[in-house]
Amino acid sequence: MSGNMYGNSKSQCQWQSDFEYGDYTDNDSQYSENGGVLSSRSPDLSQRLRTLFTNQLYTDVKFVINCGVKPKPELNAHKAILAIGSQEFAKMFFGLVPQDPGRPSISEYEIKNIPYEAFKNVVEYLYTDDVYFEGNSLVLQTMLAARKFQVHPLVSRCESYFESSEIREEDVCNTLQLAIESKTESLKKRCSQFIQDNTRGIIRTEGERNNTWAWQF
Repeated sequence: MSGNMYGNSKSQCQWQSDFEYGDYTDNDSQYSENGGVLSSRSPDLSQRLRTLFTNQLYTDVKFVINCGVKPKPELNAHKAILAIGSQEFAKMFFGLVPQDPGRPSISEYEIKNIPYEAFKNVVEYLYTDDVYFEGNSLVLQTMLAARKFQVHPLVSRCESYFESSEIREEDVCNTLQLAIESKTESLKKRCSQFIQDNTRGIIRTEGERNNTWAWQF
């Protein structure tokens, strides 16, 4: 059932416990009533979730991203964490009736028509509430993926990015095209105004670029 409707190097904060590396002493902890060890330097929930995602620990679902790259990139995750933050993921994993015992368990899904980095941004955001952007193109791709999976806070984060991001002569035309395709009206208006205010510079930049390409060939 992998062929369904769902089917693209950033530095990241990463926490790993002292216990995992063996750097653990009795002075750093106390024993619980049930005999377990409670570390006084225990990470908070967001750090623990980030560790699950970054280290791909204890996962129960795998995504194969069909984005034109060979071999197809893969990303592992946890169904419960994604489903609780996205109705679209919840329907993908559990159908309209959560925990339906008659629904077959699927552990691998193919994701189509979404770049790997954009899909990874959506999944990582559901774990950490953080997102890392590298250029307008990736932000737009991430926003489209977030819309598809109904991760509305991430859509808002992307839109806020465009309200303050720099628009440059060398890529404003491509950015405008992406804004039109993604129906991002705020970015479309900013690009249109920038082109109106900087027409000569943009024409000069495009001319220099075309001359460079002509010289190379």
